[in-house]
Amino acid sequence: MLTSNWLGGKSFEPYDIKFNNELRQMVRKRDKNKCQVCKKRKYGSELPVHHVDYNKKNSIESNLIALCLSCHMKINHNRQHWTLFFRDMLEKRGLGEYIFV
Repeated sequence: MLTSNWLGGKSFEPYDIKFNNELRQMVRKRDKNKCQVCKKRKYGSELPVHHVDYNKKNSIESNLIALCLSCHMKINHNRQHWTLFFRDMLEKRGLGEYIFV
């Protein structure tokens, strides 16, 4: 069965003003320039920073995670699973204490 990724234009919503290059670089550095799913090392725009809760207005560091382009595309399915997966991962690393905003 084919499923659509369409979420009513959600991808066109603007990002929080705090979600800037400096913050994205800080998250990439924190995550050691590795995708947090496949663990491949990437740099710059090859390593997008993802909002764990899929809320572009929630740009606190504990809600952000580095993913390679391939993994970033894969996590748009089953969002509830991935949100819980990343929250658990960040909490185990001691980084998730403020994620529930």
